[in-house]
Parts: sequence; C-alpha cells; structure tokens
Amino acid sequence: MPQRHHQGHKRTPKQLALIIKRCLPMVLTGSGMLCTTANAEEYYFDPIMLETTKSGMQTTDLSRFSKKYAQLPGTYQVDIWLNKKKVSQKKITFTANAEQLLQPQFTVEQLRELGIKVDEIPALAEKDDDSVINSLEQIIPGTAAEFDFNHQQLNLSIPQIALYRDARGYVSPSRWDDGIPTLFTNYSFTGSDNRYRQGNRSQRQYLNMQNGANFGPWRLRNYSTWTRNDQTSSWNTISSYLQRDIKALKSQLLLGESATSGSIFSSYTFTGVQLASDDNMLPNSQRGFAPTVRGIANSSAIVTIRQNGYVIYQSNVSAGAFEINDLYPSSNSGDLEVTIEESDGTQRRFIQPYSSLPMMQRPGHLKYSATAGRYRADANSDSKEPEFAEATAIYGLNNTFTLYGGLLGSEDYYALGIGIGGTLGALGALSMDINRADTQFDNQHSFHGYQWRTQYIKDIPETNTNIAVSYYRYTNDGYFSFNEANTRNWDYNSRQK
Repeated sequence: MPQRHHQGHKRTPKQLALIIKRCLPMVLTGSGMLCTTANAEEYYFDPIMLETTKSGMQTTDLSRFSKKYAQLPGTYQVDIWLNKKKVSQKKITFTANAEQLLQPQFTVEQLRELGIKVDEIPALAEKDDDSVINSLEQIIPGTAAEFDFNHQQLNLSIPQIALYRDARGYVSPSRWDDGIPTLFTNYSFTGSDNRYRQGNRSQRQYLNMQNGANFGPWRLRNYSTWTRNDQTSSWNTISSYLQRDIKALKSQLLLGESATSGSIFSSYTFTGVQLASDDNMLPNSQRGFAPTVRGIANSSAIVTIRQNGYVIYQSNVSAGAFEINDLYPSSNSGDLEVTIEESDGTQRRFIQPYSSLPMMQRPGHLKYSATAGRYRADANSDSKEPEFAEATAIYGLNNTFTLYGGLLGSEDYYALGIGIGGTLGALGALSMDINRADTQFDNQHSFHGYQWRTQYIKDIPETNTNIAVSYYRYTNDGYFSFNEANTRNWDYNSRQK
C-alpha cells in the first residue's frame, strides 16, 4: 500500500483531533497500517500524521510497531496454545528481544503446569519454582514461541520428548472408585447317591465356596471347601486374606494366606504380609514389555509404527525430538517399522528391533514384591513351617535388557537369585539366571548348590509358530527349593546328578 505524506499542509486542531481519534485505536492495538483487510494484511501508521504546528517537536518513534507481532513489553492475559492445542489462559510477562519482538517469561512453576519435564532438564531442575526463565528456546532446543498480539494468543512449539504425556488408556487414580460395600458368595455344590444290587449305598457331596466382603478400599476373601462321604466329612479353608490397593505405589497390600508369584524362586504358600506391584493398576499400554521408540521430527509430523504389517500406533508430534513409550505390541516378536511423515510430505523410515520374554519390563519400569510371614505347608504333608522373608525385583534397563533378582531367607534356608533377559532382535529373546541355595535339614546335614536356567522364545509370524525352549541345570546335588527344604525326612540321598 503506498504511503501518503502530507508535508507543507497544516491542519486545524479540529482536523488533527479527528485523525487522532481514528488512528489511536490502531496504535493501541499495535497495528502499523491504515486499515485491516480480510486477508490479514499488516497495518501501517505514519507518525507524521501526528505533526502539529508547534515547531521543534520531535516526531514520535513508532518504528517498533511496523514489525509483525512487535508490541510494548508488559504483562498480558493470553490464551496459551501448546503444540496446536489450547492448554490454559493466564497472565504472562513479555520482554523485548534484540529484534524488538516480544518473548514470554515463565517461572519454573509455570513450566511445570504446562507439563514440561522440569526435573529431567538439568538447567531447570536446579532452579527454584519462582525462578524466571527469559529464553525457553535456549534451555530446550527446538522450542519456538510466537505471540499473536491481535488475538492475544501465545503459540508454543515444544519437542514432545520434553513434555510429560499420559499413556494411552490412563485414568487418574483420583477417579478410581472403590465400589460399594457388599457381601457375596460364589458356590458350587455337587453330590451323588449310588445304590448297588447287593443293597449297598454310597453317598458323596462336595461344596466349593468363595466368599468375600468389600468395605471401602479393603477386600476380604475366603476360599473354603466341604467334603462328605459315607465315613467322614471335613471342612477345609484353602485361603483367607485381607487386601487393598496402594494407589501411590501401584501395588497391592495383602494380609493373610496366599502364595508367592514364583517369578524368581519356586512358588510356595504362606501366611503373612505381602506388598507387591500390580500391573492391573497400569494402563493397558503400560503392561508387559514394549520398546521405547525415539526419533527426531524436522517439522510437525505424523509418526506411524507397524509390526508384522499392521499399524499399531499413529500420532502427531511437534518439531524436535520425540519419545513413544505406550505401544500395544501385537506379539512377542516382530520388528517395528517406524515412519516419520513431515509436513511437506517427505517420509523417513527406520527399524526398531523387537522381541521379548514374559519377564521383560519396559525401560525404567520396576516390578517388585516383598513378603514376610510363615511358610504354609500342604494339608497332607509333613513339613516344617518356619518364618521367612522374601524380596524380588524385575527392572527394565533399556529397550534391550531387563535385570531381575531376589533374596529368600529363613532359619535353615538361604537363597539368592540373579539374572538378565534381553532381545536378540530378529533372532528372538533370551534370558539366563542363576540361583544359589544353602539348606540345613533337621538332622543337621547341610547342603549348598546352584541352579542355572536358560529360556529362549522366538515367534515366526509367517507360519503362526511360537518356539519356546527352557533349560535347567544343577551344578551338584545340593540345590533345594524352599518347598523341598521344609519337607521333613527328605531323602536327600536319592538326589541324582
């Protein structure tokens, strides 16, 4: 649009007032033009239009407003859009950069509210929550901030890897419902009455009952059976326990009779207390094992992940580094094909090797259990019931390896186990572990021994075939499980190499 200059012509005060009345709103809104058009052309305002008859007065410098998005520094109430999504509305302080454009100031607390991983970024983690950050772009590479003054809108583009993100299927624990108080029983009854030609008669009955009560976060459970025949009848309690969720730990607390998981050592029953992580409290996208996929997008892009020819994930990411850690793998193996489609249509692809074992965990995920109490022997066995304590842990080191181990101890028995499992890519997955046990029987005979265990899994999707191989080896006759160690009169001389 051509500029109009009005040199050599003096206006009356009334004319000047009218011009100021019409143009002042454009100055206050930061435009720099004579008019606004439908296609969003920029404004321009000629400061000479403010010329008065008073000689020697300097022309007002409005050059700042001739640039797009250039305004006076200060505090503005703005809508904050993060990666093209509106996240909040609040007052933000702006300062002018070297190009006289406004850049936002944030406190560390405000960055937390935006979902930025403050504690994982060294330059932010060491600062107090009220510390002011003048240039977020220098702290988080790939970040861009643009203030649309006309719409009072602050547009932020921050790499996805720098942001906290809820996993697919996540539901906040604050929304979990303990349910209503209730009493219930599930039962099954069978019976028979046999009559024989000789006049004999035989009767049998069996009752199976699973009873429970729910009150608040607590769950009381009982499993009992009753049997009767012509000679005897008996009532047996299989297990009774009290259980509740520990939401903060994604775990279950159990008091009473139950059994250990058998993830590291052989499973056995006990009476006592147990605190163990519960995968059912995690979103489906966080259960089991799946690798974390990382990459870099050069612009706003679409990331698509395929496994065995099927799309298992697709999402939009902003420019910069991204991290995807909530996959639903379709099988135990099958490499992941990752496609990054940029905003200009260009595509890049790479392969993420993938295979797993049942015990493998996602990177950074810990699965644990801690149990203490008294060993509980089978009803018909002649076994000791010593006090004991057991702790086990399984931790995902990275996309490739999972480390696991445990400790088990009682008065006459000690065991230690440690192992590692990992992916071999297209070749499958392999784990190896070793357990050592020291056992002392009632007759004071002491033994110690080692157990080696190797597991291998390989899926062949083309033929719908699964290969699973387990190999156990004992270094000598001295290795006993906790169940065997508590059996009285164990014939250890019958153990063969």
